[in-house]
Amino acid sequence: MFLDRPVRVPEAPGKLVDRKKGENTYVLYEKGRRYDQIRKFTLVDRCIIGVRIPARPEYMLPNENYYFGK
Repeated sequence: MFLDRPVRVPEAPGKLVDRKKGENTYVLYEKGRRYDQIRKFTLVDRCIIGVRIPARPEYMLPNENYYFGK
C-alpha cells in the first residue's frame, strides 16, 4: 500500500537501486549483505521503499517499508 503524500528520494550513496517493472520504477533500499560460505558469493538484502513519480523523478510515493523497514 502506497501512501498519498510524495516524499523526496533519500540520499544514501550505494544503498539505493532502481528497478523498472512495466511502467513503474521501484526504489529498493539495501538493508545489508551476507556472505554465503557454501555457494561462495554475497547475498544482498533489499526491500522496496516506494515507487518513483514519472513526472517528478526526484520524488516517490513511499510504502510502509520506507518508514518501518530501514
